[in-house]
Amino acid sequence: MMEIFRRAVEGDRPPIAMTKYPENERLQILVSLCRELQRAAGDQPFFLSTRTAGRLLSASHTEAGRWFFLLESDGILEVKAKGGTHENPRNATRFRYLGD
Repeated sequence: MMEIFRRAVEGDRPPIAMTKYPENERLQILVSLCRELQRAAGDQPFFLSTRTAGRLLSASHTEAGRWFFLLESDGILEVKAKGGTHENPRNATRFRYLGD
């Protein structure tokens, strides 16, 4: 995960992140992280918990959860399997990155 995060931080930010969140570097990095996780997952959905995202981006898991909701609302992420539900109680939510 740390190698993927490093690539997200050091690489070029996705154009959609720069357009939608020009003043929010942490959101830009989150979009970059999601793109890198999708690249690593190939055609499969990737998982990222709010706690992991929050820890990496120096935010609370609650704030990270709001960011995920925003990225989904903006069409950057698609939820494929919701985590923390009766059917999926111990797993993080599975996403597909749609940003590019």
